[in-house]
Amino acid sequence: MSHEIQTAKLPDRQMITITRHAYIGELTDHLRDAYERLAQIIAETGVERDGKPVAIYHGHVNEENNGPVEVGIPVRTVPAVRGDVQSGMLSGGAVAYIELTLRQAHFPEILGYYDAVYKWIEDNGHQIADSPREVYMTKPMDKEAGMDKPFLEIVWPYK
Repeated sequence: MSHEIQTAKLPDRQMITITRHAYIGELTDHLRDAYERLAQIIAETGVERDGKPVAIYHGHVNEENNGPVEVGIPVRTVPAVRGDVQSGMLSGGAVAYIELTLRQAHFPEILGYYDAVYKWIEDNGHQIADSPREVYMTKPMDKEAGMDKPFLEIVWPYK
């Protein structure tokens, strides 16, 4: 796996999401529970996925700050949603990203990788276009994931 910042152009995609305010001690449960509920809706309705699961950080998550954190799964067509499950759009465009293993994705060490992506955007004369996100190679908080296998990408849209 490359530990260098990479770039890509991504399309806008529809998704279904669950957003909650979560402190760092509550984050693992929110990621796992929201993903499982969304995956169940997709399985029950038969809609086709259009990408890997994401967690979008609309605010800081630590001991003092509780996000909010939006967990989503991109879909080709949006099924009927209700309650705290919403439909939304995963913004595309230019993104900078870095790939991490599960070993690298632990708090607070993961914050250094967010800083590296942010710094790359600034150092290359760009501006932040949207909230940062984690894109999971497996399901979020996968207990079966290998410590040194690809686990997530930190993805940050820029303009």
